[in-house]
Amino acid sequence: MRILLQPADPNAAAHLVGDEVRRAFDVLQAAYIKTEGGGTMTSSDGVVGVLVLTSEADAPHAIAVLADAGIKASIG
Repeated sequence: MRILLQPADPNAAAHLVGDEVRRAFDVLQAAYIKTEGGGTMTSSDGVVGVLVLTSEADAPHAIAVLADAGIKASIG
């Protein structure tokens, strides 16, 4: 299951989005939500972060945990 992270600033540089991805990994790890990997990708909307969860069943909990940490995320 893929989770997309939207940076607070839509014009953020790739390295700043990468920092947000690393922070999201830390948040999910602390919540015992397993991931397969992730990174950044460039789209027509700018740079977005991507995380891949091990289990699709964890997606709603992951979104809630990330939101609690102030990270804007959606299932993608």
